[in-house]
Amino acid sequence: MLELTVGYVASLIAVGVVVTQIWCLTAMALVIATLLQDTETVATWNIASRVLQRTWWPTILASDSVLTHGARLKITLISWFVPTVAVLIAIAGIVTPLGLYEQFDTLDTEVGSFVYVKDSSSFGTATSQRGLHDFSRACSSYDIHQEYGQGSFDRAPCPYSANNMGFMGNNGSFNVSMPVNNSFTIAPALRTIFSSGTSDRTTISNSFDIEWRQITTRTRVDVNNGTEIPVGLYRQLESHIMDPSIRVVEGLVVDGGAGGIGLRNHTVPNNAEQGASWSEDLLFIEPIASCVNTNLTLDFEISPNVSKYRTGGIEKLQLIDRGGFVNMNKTVPHYKHDNAQVNPDLHSRAYRAAYFNNILTMLYFNVTPNNNRSFIRGTWEYLDSELGKEFLLAEKFLPDYRALRLESGFGNYLDHEGSMFFNDGYWPNPFKITPDNFEMVMSDCSAVDSYDLANISNIYVACGTLRGAPRRIDGGSETFFEAHSRWSSSIYTCAASVKATVKTVNFTFNGTSSIGGFEGLKVASIAAKQYDSPSEVPLWGMEDSGLTVAGIDPIWGLISSEYASWPNISTIRQPDFHLTGSSRPYLRKNLKEKGFTLYNFPGSDFPLEIMQMVFGGSVRDETYALGNTWPFDLRGAANMPVFNRWQALSNDSERISEVIKLVWTDIAASAVVGTKGTLGPGNNAAADKTVTVLIKRMGKQVKYRWIFGIPAFFLMLVMLVITVFMMLCAVLQPSSIAVLRRRLQQLTVGRVLTTFLYPEDSNLFVSSKEWSRSNGHKAVNLGAVPQQGSISEGIAQPFRCSSEIRLESVVVSLMDTNGKPRN
Repeated sequence: MLELTVGYVASLIAVGVVVTQIWCLTAMALVIATLLQDTETVATWNIASRVLQRTWWPTILASDSVLTHGARLKITLISWFVPTVAVLIAIAGIVTPLGLYEQFDTLDTEVGSFVYVKDSSSFGTATSQRGLHDFSRACSSYDIHQEYGQGSFDRAPCPYSANNMGFMGNNGSFNVSMPVNNSFTIAPALRTIFSSGTSDRTTISNSFDIEWRQITTRTRVDVNNGTEIPVGLYRQLESHIMDPSIRVVEGLVVDGGAGGIGLRNHTVPNNAEQGASWSEDLLFIEPIASCVNTNLTLDFEISPNVSKYRTGGIEKLQLIDRGGFVNMNKTVPHYKHDNAQVNPDLHSRAYRAAYFNNILTMLYFNVTPNNNRSFIRGTWEYLDSELGKEFLLAEKFLPDYRALRLESGFGNYLDHEGSMFFNDGYWPNPFKITPDNFEMVMSDCSAVDSYDLANISNIYVACGTLRGAPRRIDGGSETFFEAHSRWSSSIYTCAASVKATVKTVNFTFNGTSSIGGFEGLKVASIAAKQYDSPSEVPLWGMEDSGLTVAGIDPIWGLISSEYASWPNISTIRQPDFHLTGSSRPYLRKNLKEKGFTLYNFPGSDFPLEIMQMVFGGSVRDETYALGNTWPFDLRGAANMPVFNRWQALSNDSERISEVIKLVWTDIAASAVVGTKGTLGPGNNAAADKTVTVLIKRMGKQVKYRWIFGIPAFFLMLVMLVITVFMMLCAVLQPSSIAVLRRRLQQLTVGRVLTTFLYPEDSNLFVSSKEWSRSNGHKAVNLGAVPQQGSISEGIAQPFRCSSEIRLESVVVSLMDTNGKPRN
């Protein structure tokens, strides 16, 4: 159904006006013609002539006034130009209004006054009260004892802290030594340093503006003398894995398309009933990932045997060489990890992991020999594989082969000797490839281990194997797993990290929303912040404690340049900051396995903890986000829309990494909130400390689609031509109002008649008032030949020409100088 707009209504009105005007004039002319008699006063003939000649009847009936035989060409052309212009005016009057439409749009710009709005969804109702708990953490030194192959944790003071405590390991037992009244809170100096870059009335957050969405308290014998301390609590509140839009939830802006969360304590403009729009710079925490196709697939068949339920109902599990062996690149790939903070080079890490994953898999199947020349020089003695070659594997009962799966580490699809899935009836594994060999690939990919220093260059990188959602290869339906159907899953190696960056977010607010205002807050767009000069690029700082990554989760954030030279502070000026740490699973597992953290400092913990929840810990780990015990089906085992989406991405090597970013974003939204917004940290800033944000209020504006103005533009051009021609006539020829008046008198039918029939009382030069007073009452019979007559009140009789009157006797001649007719 056509929606009526202002333009359509105005155009319909114009159509009605034009039709009414034409119809009324035409009908009235017909009425006047009916009422006229052959003998009327000359004033009556004047009025009737004026009315009838202004209608379309002369054109319709092709009467004398429109016939051009004998007429001067110039006059004829101009006479036809007049109705043409009239038609153009009618068209413009109808079409031009069609371009009018009303739209909510931005009005004037002003400084906005903001108020806090609460999210009424579970993200809001399940968020703990803000600002009640102090941040806390502990630091340790971690040493590897080469002689025993074991490590020890020694509690160490955190930077700018006076704590001194011991936590020693001895023969598998731990002895705790700690001073009285020991504190695990963050040193005030660190809060000052890492808040300095965002303290100048800005909406950009720092590490101290991030809090766990849910907080509880727990006790530990070695912390605060056994008293309760706040810790983070995690459970996924909702899943929006299928929503690619940008959403606002309590404390966050969630980018469901590109991945990532922006930190913002949500406020909206006050007194913006019609809505408003504005932009803010926000701190975003974003996952980044890259995956490389190993060109190996896991193929299987759906089994009708009910006894196969422990292995997901599949059989004939095979590893297929799709080029990963036979077309192996014989040159060992490399990547530069010395400058990882500037360039993480995740693709090269994933590609190198795929290379060594395939090499070790080839050795397991005895596809190629085990020697340095095979690994480094690429001159292999033999290569026992071909495209499509099948390598039979044992079905494992934990993984669900009918869904997507992501695991930390590599080679988990093999039956390793010593593992709970080992079956000595398949492959002899002549080179004794074990999980420890694949563990070296993991270490090479992440490049940071627990004993490495926690510095700005040792960024966090999680590595693992992604088995895509299977696709059917026997030509049947892709929507259900029927018995004996054949399926294939691509195997990818992936590397992922987490970065902090500043982005410009454009908000809109619809003040007419009926649910407390929060539902009216929307995000129009998100874009990377643009910097006008190198000095405006953010200066990122991080603690440089000298401790290992196992002993500290460093504080990071935007800092002021005055702190760049302080001790224990490392800085880098660039748009993004890649978070540091190690992805070793035993360092980060509390949030995943136990649901709570050891301490309360989410700014450093949550990005890496969430990534660990995405990758999982091992092949036997099902407690992570893509495991079968997770409360939401994020892997597509039973959720068909999720399965279809992962299936589409699994066939696209360029986009498969989106799985990691989207899952990270989905579960991170339930983990933390941002506590800073336009009203300052915790919405507690003084009135003169709030952020100045320019808003554009929304309101109704009448706009126009210019294409409908073409007739009007053309009409304006015609008017310009006419005006120019008129001015030329006025300049080049004697043209004036007096001349125009004389022409009108010469063309008035009554005056012409009286001048010929009553020459003693009338001429063409006498004034209109004088002529009307002297001649208006005189009657003229307009039969075949005009003649003097008298008015009859009866019905007009048809005129019969007298035989005594000959038409040829009526001669119209030019006027003489006295305005009298000349014979």
